[in-house]
Amino acid sequence: MWIRALLLLAALAIGAGCSSNETVKRVKGLADKACACTDAACADAVEKEYLDLVKEGQKRGSDDDREEVAAAYSRMRDCIASARTGGGGKAAPP
Repeated sequence: MWIRALLLLAALAIGAGCSSNETVKRVKGLADKACACTDAACADAVEKEYLDLVKEGQKRGSDDDREEVAAAYSRMRDCIASARTGGGGKAAPP
């Protein structure tokens, strides 16, 4: 499942759509939502939002933008995994 999500992250970085700064903000926001999750249902909802964002397609950003998106995605992924295992979505702060 996470391999698929990583492939979708690549699509996020190279697709076409909104500005890269908006993409960074949206992925960071999803990471914050994921880290606030306390159960699997919430984590699943955040993951669905992320997949919907990827499907929209995003404009290729700068190297810094891509690094920020990758870091936010990694934090989101960790929080989703934690929420699904009963850890309350806690992950290291950004």
